[in-house]
Amino acid sequence: MRSTCITTRRPASTSRSSPPRSSLRYASIPEAEKKLCDDLLFNRGEAPIARFTDHFRGKKTVAADQKKLSLDERLAHYIIEGTKEGLVADLEEKRKTTRPLDIINGPLMKGMDEVGRLFNNNELIVAEVLQSAEAMKAASRISSSSWRRRTRRTRAR
Repeated sequence: MRSTCITTRRPASTSRSSPPRSSLRYASIPEAEKKLCDDLLFNRGEAPIARFTDHFRGKKTVAADQKKLSLDERLAHYIIEGTKEGLVADLEEKRKTTRPLDIINGPLMKGMDEVGRLFNNNELIVAEVLQSAEAMKAASRISSSSWRRRTRRTRAR
């Protein structure tokens, strides 16, 4: 609701402070839920409060839905959402089977591509893009840390 209200009042390209961490990014909200929120905000249709509460009562959390995603999709999702929660564990799991450069150029860059697309469509603001960049920076640092250690050991021989 908060994300819809903020975006409704102000265009996405408008400069403003960083969005609250607890807010869901507007681009991540399904169209049907955006419509429900708009109807509630602008008192459109019949019984907008009842429709809104009926829809969201008992709604599953995003974390439960995220477990259904593949590992690559989860890694890209962390970047798109600009969060580091769960990122380290999933990166460690991915590093067991994939080279660090392939992780960075694969799912992490796919996430940044989506961030760029959302920003170009005015669905993300600069502060959200910066959050995604911070998540990408952390993921790159974690992914390449073992690679750097191996390179140093090889050079020392």
